[in-house]
Amino acid sequence: MATGPIDVGSLVDSAGSTGWSGMPAGAEVGHVHLHVGAIDAAAAVYSEALRFDRTVWQYPGAPFLSAGGYHHHLGTNTWAGDGAIPPGEGDARLVE
Repeated sequence: MATGPIDVGSLVDSAGSTGWSGMPAGAEVGHVHLHVGAIDAAAAVYSEALRFDRTVWQYPGAPFLSAGGYHHHLGTNTWAGDGAIPPGEGDARLVE
């Protein structure tokens, strides 16, 4: 497993003038990675409270969790820095 930089500018440019109108019908999300401020706090929510299975727990700064035995559906990571501040109103984030 590796992480690498994404050329965000080229990715955005590839959309051309097409605006975002939501996920296409039938689209599925394979897995999600979440920046978290603390691994222990994330584990308390996603592993203990929501009961996701711990699959890979020794990867540096990024425990992975799953449901039903898949290698991971959810990755939580501190790659934005330990104690990272929560996203602001204009940032990508989970909302209720």
